[in-house]
Amino acid sequence: MKDRYSVLAEAAGQLGSPQIRNIATLGGNLCNASPAAGMAPPLMVLTAKAISIDRKGQKSILIDDLFKGPAENSLSHEEILIQIEVPPLPDRSGAVYLKFGPRMAMDIAIIGVAIFVELDPERQSFHEIRIALGAVAPTPIRARKTEEFLKGKALKDSLIERAGYLASQEASPISDLRGSASYRREIVRILTVRGLPLALRKTGRFSP
Repeated sequence: MKDRYSVLAEAAGQLGSPQIRNIATLGGNLCNASPAAGMAPPLMVLTAKAISIDRKGQKSILIDDLFKGPAENSLSHEEILIQIEVPPLPDRSGAVYLKFGPRMAMDIAIIGVAIFVELDPERQSFHEIRIALGAVAPTPIRARKTEEFLKGKALKDSLIERAGYLASQEASPISDLRGSASYRREIVRILTVRGLPLALRKTGRFSP
C-alpha cells in the first residue's frame, strides 16, 4: 500500500488514535458520511469506486457519489459496502493528503486536502489534476474549477499560488467552535499551495 498508494497510507496514518486505527475500517469511515471523513478526499482524487451488494446483486459508484449529506450516504437500507476499488496509478503521477487539525491524529480534520497530479510526457505541464476538499461543505467535494484552471498548463509557481486561491473560493465551510468560515478558506488555500509541490515531487518532478 505504501509503495503503490502512499496517499492512502498517509491519510490512514492521520486518522484517529492508534487504538482506533487498529479496529476501524475503511468502509466505516466512508459510510459514516462525515464531511471530514479522512479517507474520502484521497479516494476521490484516485477515482476510487465503492462496491455494494443487495439481494439484486452488486453495483459500483464513485466515492464522490457515496456521500449525500452529513451522516447520510447513498446506500439503501438493503445495501452493504463490500469493497473499495482503486485503479492503478498512471506513470508520471503522484498524490498527497494534507490534514489540518490541532492534534492531527487525535482529532478529525478541520480541513483536509487531497491532490492528484499526472504530468505530460515531458513533465512540463499538468496532464491531469484532481483536488478534493474535506470539511468545507456538507460532503467532501472536488475543486473542479481549480482543476480546470490547472489542466494543460505549464508548471509555474504563480500558477500554484493562483490555484490555492481558487480552491479556497470553491469551499463553502461553516463557522463553528473549531474555526470560522474565512479561517477555513485560508487553510484550504495554504494546504493547496503546500500540497501541489509535494504531489509534483512524487512524480519525480520537483517544484517549478
